[in-house]
Amino acid sequence: MKVYILRHAQTDMNKAKLIQGRLDIPINEEGVAQAENRRDSVIKSGLSFDVIFTSPLERAIQTTEIVSGVNRSEFIIDERLAELCFGEIEGLNYRSLPFPQSNFFDSPKDYIPAKGGETFEELESRLTSFFTDLTSDDFNKFKYSAKDDNDFSILITSHGTVMHSILKKLLELDYDDFWTPPASNCSLFEVELRNQEYKLIGAYDSDGELEPDMHKWTK
Repeated sequence: MKVYILRHAQTDMNKAKLIQGRLDIPINEEGVAQAENRRDSVIKSGLSFDVIFTSPLERAIQTTEIVSGVNRSEFIIDERLAELCFGEIEGLNYRSLPFPQSNFFDSPKDYIPAKGGETFEELESRLTSFFTDLTSDDFNKFKYSAKDDNDFSILITSHGTVMHSILKKLLELDYDDFWTPPASNCSLFEVELRNQEYKLIGAYDSDGELEPDMHKWTK
């Protein structure tokens, strides 16, 4: 089974380098163009998706509609795919985060959330729950009733911190390398699920090109 993991397209807050978290921001004009480019590369590659999961946040849902050409009414909305909640620092500029929240980018292992925010460990716990469900007997019954495992594909749309947390798990990274693998807006990761194990196959930017330096991480 193939699992395609998509980061939402650009928003005005991305462009201004502001912490979004759970703030429900739509994609901007550049984001629409990114999503349309991704849609074109998906069509060119002949990809199709049997099941589509997305974060409940509008920027993820908008991106998914454009890329997949499928109406949001057919998506499975899963709260576990939402962006990390940053609590009181949502809306602040990346460069003006107070200590110890400034460790979010500078030293993730030392990050302590602001009031109302989530820890990295809480994020990882809900993502582990989600990806474990994809290997469950219930999902396998649904999947195999649809088509052969080798031909079955899933699209998952989420957010920047979520993407990096997934990469940390897939690539067995420590927090020192949390931000090292690239995951730009509208980037797409191709993952193979075989024998209940996930393996990263490729990563592509919004133009459909291999992410810079990603060859170091793909297997």
